[in-house]
Amino acid sequence: MRKLTDRQTTLIAFLIGAVVAVCVYTPGYVLGTSYWWSYPPRDFNSHLIGYRMYMLDAWRFPLFFTATMDEPRGLNLLYMDALPIVALPAKVIAPIVPSFLKTVVWNPFGWWPVVSYGLQAVFGSRLMRELGATSVVARLAGAVFAIATPVFVFRFLHTALASHFLLLWAIVLYLTTVRGATWRRAALGWSIHFAVVALIHPYIFAMCAGIFAAALGTWALAKRFRDAALVGGIPVVVVLVISAVGGFFGKEVAKGGLWGYGYKTTDLFSFVTPQWATLFPFTNHPLRMDMVKTEAAEGYAYLGMGGIVLFVLMFVLEPKTIGRAIKNHKLLFVACMLMAWFAVSHRVSFAGKVLFEMPLPGFMDWPARQFRSCGRFIWPAVYCSSFYLLALAFRRFERHRFFYVPLFIVGIQFVDILAAYVYVNGYTGWGQPRYLRWDVVRPVVHAHRGVTFGPAVDCIDWTQPMIFLKHMEIEFLASEKGIGISNMKGSRPLIDCARDNSHRALDEVKPNQLYLIFPPDVPPSESAHYELGGAPCTKHQNMIACSSRFKETTPPEFTPFKADIDYELDSIIKLGDASEPDKRFLGVGWSWPEGTHRWATGDASI
Repeated sequence: MRKLTDRQTTLIAFLIGAVVAVCVYTPGYVLGTSYWWSYPPRDFNSHLIGYRMYMLDAWRFPLFFTATMDEPRGLNLLYMDALPIVALPAKVIAPIVPSFLKTVVWNPFGWWPVVSYGLQAVFGSRLMRELGATSVVARLAGAVFAIATPVFVFRFLHTALASHFLLLWAIVLYLTTVRGATWRRAALGWSIHFAVVALIHPYIFAMCAGIFAAALGTWALAKRFRDAALVGGIPVVVVLVISAVGGFFGKEVAKGGLWGYGYKTTDLFSFVTPQWATLFPFTNHPLRMDMVKTEAAEGYAYLGMGGIVLFVLMFVLEPKTIGRAIKNHKLLFVACMLMAWFAVSHRVSFAGKVLFEMPLPGFMDWPARQFRSCGRFIWPAVYCSSFYLLALAFRRFERHRFFYVPLFIVGIQFVDILAAYVYVNGYTGWGQPRYLRWDVVRPVVHAHRGVTFGPAVDCIDWTQPMIFLKHMEIEFLASEKGIGISNMKGSRPLIDCARDNSHRALDEVKPNQLYLIFPPDVPPSESAHYELGGAPCTKHQNMIACSSRFKETTPPEFTPFKADIDYELDSIIKLGDASEPDKRFLGVGWSWPEGTHRWATGDASI
């Protein structure tokens, strides 16, 4: 049999990953035609909304700035995790795409997993070669192992973030760099890599930057200072140019972020805690993590049964070899351990129990807000260690009578992950439940130029989940036509809720703008502001909708609405006495009372 060439092996690896992805997600999902995409749940929803809004907005500069998201401030596409690397060329070709390809162009989140699986297998194969396991069998085994790694498979909930091939690519570049690549070759490789990763996801960018720093540091230790400076500088310039042209800067980076650091962590027991594993079918065991709801699922790091066997076997058989590898690549080891420390965080847990919590230093405030799902930073350590040990196993058993042991380990890993594939297939087979009457609400939303929400999505009281769910449905309907949205679910919220509430009730009421109020988070009395501004209000499914268009006709199944105001104009209302501050708040739009107990500002006092 003729030996396969490097290109043929790479092609086979890609096909292995791509075929598995199509089987896991189904062709309808991949092509964007399945029922799932009529209204996908959770983050899939906001990613698709961001992508649509960008595609339907006018061309602007910076290139990824979208004026119709978070009107009037606008929002960058990157902060919606909406695959800017695809959105930019798709926006260029969208007007000329034939109808049979429209779903592919207007929804890349179906076919991107095929790309991710394919390239995950390719770089898994390539990494095995760089680690000295050069046989075709070893390389294809690496391809299978890469797509059977639980941290990759379970990341399907975030399509862009599941591009783990970027991490494997970075490790390959590290190895080729420290093994004597010319500075030109290294600079070109890293520049291309960072140009791609900067247009996909900031978390993976930060992890790859850690691996990049280890490569430069290794060159510096070898006294290749000039080469390290050149290779360090050129990719940085590339990233800065992309950031400037794309608009990846501003308050979102300086001040944005969310709660979660110290909670969305890597539990130390998660490395051996199976979730939806074929060889551990006990899905309700006490240590199970809900991969959708548990905060610590962000740092879930189960190695798989094959991975656990691999770690135990190789640390027993080759401890000295492993020690030498750590010594030879000490800066990569340090980088991975620092990222792992960040993943475990200052709030260390084991089997769901917090062991201890240390104070968080002040300098950690910014990274803790920016990368609040800190558990994800365990991925570089998982990939570096597991692939090194797999390559070491192939090298050790290559001419041994137990030559089949590494293949057996990969086989166990793949069998163990089959249950996770079934879980992903089942999860992506059903759309999100709908709580609004779309046949009634969609025409109303589509008839307007923009939608203003009260409250903003990040200001919703989480004891009122139905408000959030309805909010997301309206966002999705608006994105079908690129209708402006006053605020939306994104990854870097900056909204001041008190300021937003007060300004919303005082801003000029715009014609052809749909104002939506969701009691009890916003008092129904806010409708008085829109009524006085020439936008009559209606009610539908506990949602108050106001618009200047309602002066002509009330939409079907929307009923006219006026808030019950229990205060008459010019009446004297005395609250408390001179020694007690006024306690009763009259609602949005009223000022605090003056000393004579008269209200002189706000719409309701005119």
